[in-house]
Amino acid sequence: MAHFLDIHAVKAYKFKGEITPKGKHDFSLTGQLIATVEQACIISLEPVYTKITEEVVVTYLAKMPIPEADEVEIPEDDTLEPLPETIDPTDVGMEALSLALPPFPRAPEARMDQAAFAAPGVEPLVDADVHPFAGLAGLAESLTKPPKTGD
Repeated sequence: MAHFLDIHAVKAYKFKGEITPKGKHDFSLTGQLIATVEQACIISLEPVYTKITEEVVVTYLAKMPIPEADEVEIPEDDTLEPLPETIDPTDVGMEALSLALPPFPRAPEARMDQAAFAAPGVEPLVDADVHPFAGLAGLAESLTKPPKTGD
C-alpha cells in the first residue's frame, strides 16, 4: 500500500464497510477507514505520522449517465459511481486513503528559512518584495518626510 501511495509506510489500516442494494439495480457501499500513515515532511524530510479517520459512502448506479460533451459540469453528489462488474472494497478503501492523505505533511518543528536566488550581479527578490502592498511602505515613508527645499 505504501509503495502504491508513494509514502513511507502505512502503520495501521482498517476499512470496514457494508454493501447494500439500493433499488433494483443499484448498490450502496458505506464504511469507515481508520489508518495511520508515515510520510516525509515537505521541509525536513523527517517522518510525519498522521492518523486518518474517514467515513466512506459510494453509490453505484447501474445506469449512470455517461457525459458525451467535451466539457461537462461535475455533479453535486460526488459519491455516485458507475456500477462496476465487481465491487472491490479493497479498491474503495485504497482510494479513500489516497484522497485523505495530507498533501503537504509538515513536522511540527520544521521551519522554512527564506530562500533567495538570483543570477550573479542581480539583487534577489524576497517575499517582502513581491507582497502586494510592498510598494505602499515606500509611499507612506515619502508622505511623512518634510519636503526638500526647492521642490
